[in-house]
Amino acid sequence: MISRRTSLLLLGSTPLLPYAARAQGSAATSSLDPHAAMRWAKGFEGQRRADLGNGRFLNPIFSGDHPDPSLVCDGEDYYLTFSTFDAYPGIVIWHSRDLVNWRPVTAALTKPIGSVWAPDLVKHDGRFYCYIPARTPEKKSIYVITADKIEGPWSDPVDLNLPLHIDPAHVFSYQATAYRPSVLSSMSTTRGVIRKNGSLRHSRPKARRS
Repeated sequence: MISRRTSLLLLGSTPLLPYAARAQGSAATSSLDPHAAMRWAKGFEGQRRADLGNGRFLNPIFSGDHPDPSLVCDGEDYYLTFSTFDAYPGIVIWHSRDLVNWRPVTAALTKPIGSVWAPDLVKHDGRFYCYIPARTPEKKSIYVITADKIEGPWSDPVDLNLPLHIDPAHVFSYQATAYRPSVLSSMSTTRGVIRKNGSLRHSRPKARRS
């Protein structure tokens, strides 16, 4: 039986293998990697495509860095966007009919407002809205952009002047009231009637009469 000390000495005396020999899918690891022999199909910009073409697909659907997805269903169409941080044009919107095969439609944010993350893409009363937290070294807030069609044109961002809020989300009531909850140290909710440009005309609940 080889002791731990001896095994460490043996490892220390073994020359390092070239990177290619140690890469995933090599002969040394193929017995451990169920996807070693797989050849990925190529999608947009050469990215891996999830659809295997036989009614099956592999996760993740999107390869690369696509955090904070926001999905909206419009009839038979699905639209999706992600955090794009400091990349501009930003807030790239993707389209799918089956939630597996996606194609880029447009980049909705063209005017720099800082590093953007956790967008909220919604449709209400025939109009698309995208609410976007953003920050620069001097300012942080939540902005909104709007469009009558998902392809655009999208409006310039409107500053909602919410410096303490992050990760917006929307719920529309049957009374056409827009609720905009945002996460602070605890949950807070802004209530009002939504304007065409996506900003909110604030309203306060009426006091109950005794």
